[in-house]
Amino acid sequence: MWIEKNTPVYMVNGEELEELLRDIIQDEVLKIGDNLKRNPRILTRSEAAKHLKVTPNTISRYVRNGVLPNRGKGHKVMVLESDLDSFSGK
Repeated sequence: MWIEKNTPVYMVNGEELEELLRDIIQDEVLKIGDNLKRNPRILTRSEAAKHLKVTPNTISRYVRNGVLPNRGKGHKVMVLESDLDSFSGK
């Protein structure tokens, strides 16, 4: 394993690591819970593109490559807003 210059390296013991992981998991569970509480909003390819500030073709590419799940039928691209929020880190 190579570490670049000026990259901080931290040493933690088992208890500290466990606490860090617990905090990270708790935050992620809360985010998932918030997404589940909202009514799912299905976006068209164009709406999804505006949401992520990319082109509609980029959304199609994300779906084709499996980066975003397609919720539409056949070739119709439809994306859940919560999938975009998870994708963009919101």
